[in-house]
Amino acid sequence: MINFNGHNRTVKELLLEAANFIDSKYDAQRQRINFTEFIERNELELALDSLFELSDEVEECFEYGFWMNLRQAAVIMKSIEQQERIDQKKSDF
Repeated sequence: MINFNGHNRTVKELLLEAANFIDSKYDAQRQRINFTEFIERNELELALDSLFELSDEVEECFEYGFWMNLRQAAVIMKSIEQQERIDQKKSDF
């Protein structure tokens, strides 16, 4: 867990919060469906990948909060590669 302003947040919570930034019009997208399945099975790295790939799949740059939640989840998971991919994506907007 990591502490943000006095709140302990888990990777799963961060990923679910990131998903809240996604418009419901994308609920039928392959990667959105994959995310839901991975979250339910606690396959958090795959869930993070799915959210990241969803932005490519729909060719939309989601809100900054989406990326910050993904990045914090990657930090907790100590995934340097994911952090770098997310930083690159964030720099696109």
